Amino acid sequence: MGVLAVDGNYQFVSVDPYAQVQHAFGLETTGILHEGQYYSQYWNGKNIDKVSCFRSPMTWRSEQAVLDLVDNPILDEWFEYQNTNIIFNIYDDTLMKLSGADVDGDIIMTTPEFTELSYSKEYRTPFYERKVAPKQLVVKEDLWQSDIIGFNSKIGLITNYGTTFFSLLANAETDEQKDHLINRLKTCNVMQSCQIDKMKGIQIFEIPDWWDKWNKAEEGMGEDEVRKIELYNTMLCTQRPYFMKYVYPRTYGKKNRKYIKTYENLSQMRFGMSLEELIAKNPTDEKSLEFLASFSHRSPLVDSPSIMNKICHHMEEKVGDIKMDLPSGNFDYRVLLNPAYDITKSKVDKMVLLYKKYSAQRSGAFDVSDDMRVEDEYRLTNDMGDKDRFIREIEREALETISSNEIELTNLAIYVCCDVFPNGSNSFMWKLFGGDVIVQNLLDSHEDDGIIVPVVDEFGKIEYLGKKYSLRRIK
Repeated sequence: MGVLAVDGNYQFVSVDPYAQVQHAFGLETTGILHEGQYYSQYWNGKNIDKVSCFRSPMTWRSEQAVLDLVDNPILDEWFEYQNTNIIFNIYDDTLMKLSGADVDGDIIMTTPEFTELSYSKEYRTPFYERKVAPKQLVVKEDLWQSDIIGFNSKIGLITNYGTTFFSLLANAETDEQKDHLINRLKTCNVMQSCQIDKMKGIQIFEIPDWWDKWNKAEEGMGEDEVRKIELYNTMLCTQRPYFMKYVYPRTYGKKNRKYIKTYENLSQMRFGMSLEELIAKNPTDEKSLEFLASFSHRSPLVDSPSIMNKICHHMEEKVGDIKMDLPSGNFDYRVLLNPAYDITKSKVDKMVLLYKKYSAQRSGAFDVSDDMRVEDEYRLTNDMGDKDRFIREIEREALETISSNEIELTNLAIYVCCDVFPNGSNSFMWKLFGGDVIVQNLLDSHEDDGIIVPVVDEFGKIEYLGKKYSLRRIK
């Protein structure tokens, strides 16, 4: 579905180096930044004096702060070479709000947007007693032990649990449920901080079993204990928020499609109508209500009115409107081709086989199955090694079996995408066989009049993702 783009910047966090020098020379440590002051050469250059800052991974609402930036000749002189950092003063607790940042390479995102939303003033930062790792000399031969401790980090999993708890919170029916979910969100904040410092030997907290496993009341249990088990079973983290079907299309997205298809068939068999029609009918009979309750309860996704789910539905609607508004008419793909190379049937047939192979991979033929906790969710999304390796294999096979000429291969890929499979994905021709070649073909075909493209220009009137552009004709 995409990401939310804001005018922002990522910067390394540092604490007033002027104060550090004062301390090093045995002087009174006052710092050059006063309480409530921060310095960012990047934002000062854009005449921005207030930014909202965030540090990933974020779970609890206190993990956001609004910074008042200062700029004057004295600061510019002392911080002349601090052009990639954002400098904090030594007086306040802002670093604690940012997932306990300890200035060891921490990076934060800052943006002039959302400065009116200062959650950190409304919500307290979760505080906990942590077991500090024992001090010891760094021995090169023993560094591998820290690397091993850092393997299989659960930061991504904990973040997803926190996100799920926010989604469940939007559906909470009682104050008791809300209080427990809020406490779990704060606990996720603590668990994340521990995971980040896991390699340092910090003691970590494991995910409690009652968060994601159904518990059964045993005979002989007290009334309060049975009631607690029943409460916990109403807040199990066995699903994921609706919007995550786009974040993890090969796991939750695929599982959700399969799930909906199953209930679609059941709806047609039992009620003679589609699942969508049955939901829209808003039935009142017991049989229909039980069926819809089962559909909601067993779903791999929680479609609650949480903020991210609302944004997701809004984008789905808008993207649908855009698709409906697309102009009709056929695009003449031949403008993308290089006319110097002929397209032959024998080579097209070979390229079609590679296209089908690529399409099978994109549709999930190489998916990894889910476990209850999906311990490797974060890695599945970010480690694209297998996908890159597969693409390289297809490219090599094309070079060995079809043609050693990149331009000819690009022509064949364009023909297959636009003529043989006009309703399929065009990523095959762009990703595998030469976006650069296609652009050059366009330039060559407009050699006389050129084409107009946006180029980076600090004085341009078009602004996109923090940069300015102007239109320029190139040949």
